[in-house]
Amino acid sequence: MDKISGIIFPISAFVTMGFEHCVANMYFIPLGLFIKSGADTGFWLKAGKAAGDFAGLTWGNFFLVNLTTVSLGNTIGGLMVGFMYWVVYNRKNLLTDENQQELLKKLIEKGRRKHERFEA
Repeated sequence: MDKISGIIFPISAFVTMGFEHCVANMYFIPLGLFIKSGADTGFWLKAGKAAGDFAGLTWGNFFLVNLTTVSLGNTIGGLMVGFMYWVVYNRKNLLTDENQQELLKKLIEKGRRKHERFEA
């Protein structure tokens, strides 16, 4: 439950902002293409649409337009997130054995005076 509740907000934010994910598109767009080519007239009557309404939904557009651009965007976004993790976790540790007590005292003192910022 912790893992599920921990991923609900980031995934919801990703979808709400209108971003696409290449792996999700590899499922949903081919599903739409198969429905477009194989659905009977009863399906289209219930949907209130026709297969011709989705003229831009083709395998060529899927591979050339959607999948390439979305995969490129996901790669760039993943590199940015990975770079931020690298920056955060590879910087020098502020608290070492030598300066731990001194820095903690400064942090506590600065925390009492909220209008000042602590700079190490």
